[in-house]
Amino acid sequence: MQGNGYYLGANCGRDCIRLGVVRTDGVLRDMADYPLGSRSGGAVLHTLREALLHYRAERPKLKVEAVGIGLPGYINPSGGIWMRSLDLGVDTALPVSAPLRSLLGVPVYIDNDINAATLAELYFGMGRLCGNFLYLGLGEGVAMGIVADGKLIRGIANCAGEIGHMSVETGGRQCECGYQGCLEGIASVGALFQEVRNLLPSYPTSPLAELEKEGKLTVEAVLDYAGEGETLARIVGERIVQAVGRGVVNSMNLLNPGYIILSGPLSKSDWLVEQVKRFVYTNGFVSSIGTLRDISRSVLEAEYIDVLGAACLCMPAQ
Repeated sequence: MQGNGYYLGANCGRDCIRLGVVRTDGVLRDMADYPLGSRSGGAVLHTLREALLHYRAERPKLKVEAVGIGLPGYINPSGGIWMRSLDLGVDTALPVSAPLRSLLGVPVYIDNDINAATLAELYFGMGRLCGNFLYLGLGEGVAMGIVADGKLIRGIANCAGEIGHMSVETGGRQCECGYQGCLEGIASVGALFQEVRNLLPSYPTSPLAELEKEGKLTVEAVLDYAGEGETLARIVGERIVQAVGRGVVNSMNLLNPGYIILSGPLSKSDWLVEQVKRFVYTNGFVSSIGTLRDISRSVLEAEYIDVLGAACLCMPAQ
């Protein structure tokens, strides 16, 4: 890794690429978003290349020591290769680090976006208090970062933590991965909206129907209504709680963390966080529960943790 200085973090989401400069103390500044025009690997890399060039051109005095990039899917960090992504249509290996290093003139590091965000949590969040925690991202996708003894656990192929494709619902609908009842197919942003829309014909007087009609349906609205006991929202919300709860209990019983950290749009709901905690403490194995200090929302802002994490890929370990 590089020495002290400034680092450029880039996160590739489903709709945009977000860039920002990060200091070694975790201070983030100058964030900018660049919309994705197409969800295919080649098009995303083209947009990423143009975004990086534009960002630097707009800041001619900016000097960064390295660039870190968080990408969805299966990543080979040591080779700098984006291997596969269901979200962004990558089905053949795409070199990323080497061509961007030649273009930008600085080292470029890549990794899975959840690993990147977990490093941000390790360096600047819960890792300051505990070296054994699970970081669960509940957003457009669902995945888990695993930290044990202060180190990110990657697995032999950098695929550790794919909790989004853990089956948590018997007889559940088929996931795009080919399995049934996957957590991501229930507790992701897209899955939440799809479930509301599937059930709306049976609940035409639900306030969610009017929000959908007006194009104002949001994750926050659905989970707020769930907390208030609105019938349709509560059905959707409780299904998510059950699914997340099962995934967390299975992971906790297997890995025995000190903390479980929730992040992403769904975790902004106090009702959902409290319901997941209740499920876990009711159903977890007694020894795992006895040593679990807390289940809580990340103290790092969801709007910037992915960019902060991407920068953490190339900065010195804290």
